[in-house]
Amino acid sequence: MAQTRMRLFGERERHLASLDAALAREMADVEAGCVQPAGRFVELTDRYKCFVEAAYSARLQERDEL
Repeated sequence: MAQTRMRLFGERERHLASLDAALAREMADVEAGCVQPAGRFVELTDRYKCFVEAAYSARLQERDEL
């Protein structure tokens, strides 16, 4: 049981180290100006926000009709 815990702890630590390294690489890219603004992200967010609002209002109308 203790060996399993130690193995899982080691795997978790390696995974966290990998995430830290990836974040450091990405932050270096940002600081170097290698990242472009996410204009498409804003466009998609607005688009799907409309879908959610429409679906939500339709559900409210269905509920009110009951």
